[in-house]
Amino acid sequence: MRKVVPGSQDTIRPEDTGIPTRTFCFREFHNKNDGRLKMGYIAIDLGTTNIKVCCYDNGVTPLSLKRIKVNYEGSGNIVEFDAGKYYKMVLRAIGECAADAFGNSKEKHSIILTGQAESLVITDEQYTPLANAISWLDTRSGKETEIIGSHFSQEQRYSITGQSCITETFPIT
Repeated sequence: MRKVVPGSQDTIRPEDTGIPTRTFCFREFHNKNDGRLKMGYIAIDLGTTNIKVCCYDNGVTPLSLKRIKVNYEGSGNIVEFDAGKYYKMVLRAIGECAADAFGNSKEKHSIILTGQAESLVITDEQYTPLANAISWLDTRSGKETEIIGSHFSQEQRYSITGQSCITETFPIT
């Protein structure tokens, strides 16, 4: 697996991931008076179903939206994904969406990163993934769920974690 370093000369090309993408470009991002590019925003949603990147102008008007479907591996209660490939897909979505919205601009833009659920990636000292990432959808921790449930009451679990119930997708399992 080729390691991609943010800010390096390394680029992600469509053929690097083999995953179909869709890009929507909403409008040109230039000031009507002088044609100069102004700072914008790049919002990144690390989603379960799709990685989504949307670029906005300074007035928070959407300029370009990119979605890439996330593919999972495993069977039964095992739900994993290739963290290196996921990272490449994020970089690819950012690059293509920003190019559509901001062209070849060297202007700095603010980045907003969001994600809802917990997933686990085990890395070495250089942050290279050592195995597939474990998705929050993974339910292989049935035994651990039972152990936690037998040691801590629902009230204790809630007061410590804020979680109202314990399931196999409970972050601590």
